[in-house]
Amino acid sequence: MNCIVKTIQYALFKQRAQKFQLRYFCGEAETIPSEKIRNIGISAHIDSGKTTVTERILYYAGRIKEMHEVKGKDQVGATMDFMELERQRGITIQSAATYVHWKNVMVNIIDTPGHVDFTVEVERALRVLDGAVLILCGVAGVQSQTFTVYRQINRYNVPFIAFVNKLDRQNANAHRLNGEAEIRARRPCGAKESAVTDVNSCSRRRRLVCGAASFTFPIIDNCASSNGAFSLAFALGLREIKKIGVGETGSPYPDQTFVFSFASRITYTHRTCDFLLQQRLGLNTAFLHLPIGTENNFSGLVDIINQHALFFDGPQGEIIRKDEIPKEMRAESQDRLFELIEHVSNVDDILGDLFLLEKKPTADQLRAAIRRAVLGRKFIPVCLGSALKNKGVQPLLDAIIDYLPNPSEVENLANVEIDMNVSSAGCSRTSNESRCLSQIRLHCGLKKHCAHSMAVTPEMENLAITGSVTTSLHSISRLGHVVQEHLDPSRTDQKPFVGLAFKLEAGKFGQLTYFRIYQGRLGRGSAIVNSRTWKRTRVQRLVRMHANRMEDIEEAYAGDICATFGLECASGDTFLSDASRKLALENIYVPKPVVSMAIKPKSKKDADNFLKALNRFCKEDPTFHREYNVEAKEVIVSGMGELQLEVYAQRMKAEYNCEVELGKPKVAFRETLTEKCAFDYWHRKQTGGHGQYGRVIGVCEPLPPNQNLDLIFTDECIGTNVPKQFMPAIDKGFREACQKGPLIGAPVTGIRFRLKDGAHHIVDSTEIAFILTAKYAMNDVFSDGRWHIIEPVMKVEATCPTEFQGSVMAALSKRQAVIISTDLIENFFSVVCEAPLNCMFGFVTELRSLTEGKGEYSMEYSRYAPLKPEIAEQLISESSRSQSEVSNRTSKRLKVILSVLLGYIHMTDRGGFHGGFGTSAFGEATAGFGDAGAGFGDPGVGFGEAGFGSAGGFGDSAGGGFGGSGFRGGNFAYSRGGSSGGFGRANFYGSGRGGRGGRGRGSRGRGRGGRGGARGKEGAKEWIPVTKLGRLVKDGKIKSLEEIYLHSLPIKEFEIIDFLLGEQLKDDVLKIMPVQKQTRAGQRTRFKAFVAIGDYNGHVGLGVKCSKEVATAIRGAIIAAKLSVIPVRRGYWGNKIGKPHTVPCKVTGKCGSVLVRLIPAPKGTGIVSAPVPKKLLQMAGIDDCYTCAKGSTCTLGNFAKATYAAIAATYSYLTPDLWKGAALSRSPYQAFAEFLKSNPLSV
Repeated sequence: MNCIVKTIQYALFKQRAQKFQLRYFCGEAETIPSEKIRNIGISAHIDSGKTTVTERILYYAGRIKEMHEVKGKDQVGATMDFMELERQRGITIQSAATYVHWKNVMVNIIDTPGHVDFTVEVERALRVLDGAVLILCGVAGVQSQTFTVYRQINRYNVPFIAFVNKLDRQNANAHRLNGEAEIRARRPCGAKESAVTDVNSCSRRRRLVCGAASFTFPIIDNCASSNGAFSLAFALGLREIKKIGVGETGSPYPDQTFVFSFASRITYTHRTCDFLLQQRLGLNTAFLHLPIGTENNFSGLVDIINQHALFFDGPQGEIIRKDEIPKEMRAESQDRLFELIEHVSNVDDILGDLFLLEKKPTADQLRAAIRRAVLGRKFIPVCLGSALKNKGVQPLLDAIIDYLPNPSEVENLANVEIDMNVSSAGCSRTSNESRCLSQIRLHCGLKKHCAHSMAVTPEMENLAITGSVTTSLHSISRLGHVVQEHLDPSRTDQKPFVGLAFKLEAGKFGQLTYFRIYQGRLGRGSAIVNSRTWKRTRVQRLVRMHANRMEDIEEAYAGDICATFGLECASGDTFLSDASRKLALENIYVPKPVVSMAIKPKSKKDADNFLKALNRFCKEDPTFHREYNVEAKEVIVSGMGELQLEVYAQRMKAEYNCEVELGKPKVAFRETLTEKCAFDYWHRKQTGGHGQYGRVIGVCEPLPPNQNLDLIFTDECIGTNVPKQFMPAIDKGFREACQKGPLIGAPVTGIRFRLKDGAHHIVDSTEIAFILTAKYAMNDVFSDGRWHIIEPVMKVEATCPTEFQGSVMAALSKRQAVIISTDLIENFFSVVCEAPLNCMFGFVTELRSLTEGKGEYSMEYSRYAPLKPEIAEQLISESSRSQSEVSNRTSKRLKVILSVLLGYIHMTDRGGFHGGFGTSAFGEATAGFGDAGAGFGDPGVGFGEAGFGSAGGFGDSAGGGFGGSGFRGGNFAYSRGGSSGGFGRANFYGSGRGGRGGRGRGSRGRGRGGRGGARGKEGAKEWIPVTKLGRLVKDGKIKSLEEIYLHSLPIKEFEIIDFLLGEQLKDDVLKIMPVQKQTRAGQRTRFKAFVAIGDYNGHVGLGVKCSKEVATAIRGAIIAAKLSVIPVRRGYWGNKIGKPHTVPCKVTGKCGSVLVRLIPAPKGTGIVSAPVPKKLLQMAGIDDCYTCAKGSTCTLGNFAKATYAAIAATYSYLTPDLWKGAALSRSPYQAFAEFLKSNPLSV
């Protein structure tokens, strides 16, 4: 019977999903009221299950027909992770939007990344959402990124609920997350109070605190007398009881805490670990569900409010079966219900009154109270489940509908600028007020919910979130030029349209702009105006997003999230339908980059795509910055972390077919003052006519540590010595001067420029003059002030098994980490510390190597702190050394140009000079100078001009030069030009022909031909293949080395390797060994060279050569290594995620007595080996490998040969998936027989 019921339920579920898709995805339009809309975001620490939860929500709501794994094990991947890079890495890189309908309510969902490098995606999602779901891992608990997400939620005052995921995993414990492992005891009212045996025993006494008075009552055997204490609570009207630690009042982490209840019992709780939702985030939380079973036995949930059990049946858990609560859990279920009522009654007056009257609230009354508390951001309900096992997702959807706000319950404010010439406060705006207003507009979110703000935790205080909002509101009301306007959330077209563009994305149809509509209606064909640029645009197409799919709609109203094409805007721009109103919504908070890297395309032909990609990514991601370093002649990109920059580099290759090289990560150092420094600079340039004049007097002073990234300009001038119209120019000059500091050239931050006095000239004072005055004044401060360097400090949280605790702590100590806290949870050790970012590069590889791949860590920006003096001195010396090198290169360049000019004007009596100078520049062709073209005829005949031949840069062939001309008696003769020698495509070279002597019209107009250009270098000689394989490679018939080895074609020309791999190959001399050789003349010393060559990406070779001279032996070994280059088969250890990183299987190589064995290793292990095998493995592109060797390994040659033989053994596992698929039924010799026949071999 049960099987029949389940079958019917499953059929009904499928029928409902089909109706949903037919109704909502086939173009049917309807206006949904605000009460039936929820806009939520799903946020969490990385790998907590955000995308998995979203995938289940889409499936249970009928949005998708089947579920897929996040990491693409089924070769499909999750719906919201639609980027190929996301499916390869198994992480979310960019936020994605979708929507579902659940119980006749439309839920707009934005799935956000969890990695700290992509934190701006969470920022702009939370800026436009009304509610959020904070997902926690049931094993790891509250992690470092959880704090970041919580701060972001508080920055925008977003109500949220929590969902504890992964309860099916080993060591999962939901009770620990909520801060309690209950040790409960009941004592009925009227029970006789036990005597106190020891007054000083903290374990037998507890203190009850409320306001200024404190009361003490005894606890015996974990039980408390509720008679006197309960009466005392009623007498005092106690609403909240603070937690008091053992032996210390107000301890933030008590070992035992006492919670007072308004009912006829006392609850006593015991803290089990530091990873507590209540303790670490300071939240008022309670469970809505209880887990039935733990770990692998997790089978369902107990609904605490409705007091029944929930089981998830069906193939995918889509059928919810309600049943009675198991007997062993009924008492705990009642206790949890009472605890839930207790927590909510502390923050809700209506439920609190029922509680004081000892009336049990109904389920509807309790849900209504929870909703009021959540909207007031005073209470966080906690749901439980396991998304991967399809349990608990439907109750989470119910909680989203029941407790999170709809758009009409959120108060959204906008800044409206009124007449700037009239001040409602009766005072003019000062420069400081203008700066304050701009800071408000940039950093402060005025989006407020109908609630009191939640208590600020110590982690939030360093961001000054609450303080900045309060200050901003006071500043606006005092300025009088900007007022706040409440936006109407009603879904009608009665009010003008107001919307915020919060995300940009480039697609095949152009730029896709995501909108949140706050007021009015937006339809196809509507005209809207960008309030920043005042550019009017007409909406041609309006869509609603489902991951990367677009569904066209005709109109959208307040509370909707939609997208459109064809808008020129930036992230955070406000769009209006009424251009007459100066209205703007508050912008999105954007953190500043902390990591920089040099980046360049591998090939110059990809320069256009490279620039297109940079422009697009900088526009889409406000945390991704780029700049061009003029001194180093390189492009520098900056971001929030290494992963972000690596992802963008991989996206350039995947989306723009542009391979790039990333340099070593660079830290975003800053320079700041340590003490006040006065300045008085007088700028005068009056030499007649319109001149320049300006004077500034003031002081520069350092800002507090929490503002060490700010630059503040204040106008403290009294009178009109410096007119107010020049204040923006002084501010601009001050900020331009701070772009490069005096110590290492880093940006200057954390100072206040206080202008106290100055002078101006009625004619010569201009904005340019005061910009220069401020810049020169800052130069004086640079030379006179005391400066130091500050660096970003990161908050690091590392987790590993307890057996690796010592190794991890030692590794952190080497990286100058300062330990904040440590903790032991089950068999795992966790440490939270602060460490300089400059010391944390490569830590992930070291951590995984130390912990055998079992450790993990997360890192987020914390603050800027002063750099250690010894490191600062090292940076300053490196900076000065690089600057001297740049100046030396510049002087050499000038010398070359000067010598060329001198050589040009110096003519020999033979009619010309030899060309020999060629200078190279970034991205430009190399210019070479040939000989003079025309020589002399008879005496008196004029000489010819020098011929110039430009050598080919990056594949261009040498250009022709111009010959000279002779003249006699006014009759001109022109000679023919010859091309000077230069490097052309594929290292071609050639010597230009000398220009012929000119033939004049007169009888004596003959001249002698000039000398040809000098021959190119021997290394630039054109490759003329002498084998069939070489001819096929050079003509492009064979395009890869793998294709050659697939058909076992012999390589007899090393130029084939150069042609296919080119500059990717790097060589390294392993050893040069002198050997004795017996000849007829006796023993002679020879030198044997061992050279390894590889491209660090799947190709490696080993060459050995013996010769009389060391240089000859090395050259011969390099050629031998090129001829022995083989493709290396790489594989995975475990899941096939990312690129191959280790050997495909255990392989063995032998040479002489040496035997080397290579063993696959987990990702992040590194290469555990001696230096020689390690070098060969690195050149082969293998990142992780265990090795073992036996025999006489001191013989380096045999050791290297044995390693090379082991690596070559992987070739037997060569499969066609190393390259793109191609139909190769015949060998290249057969396939291109006609080509070889028509192009005979010529040496």
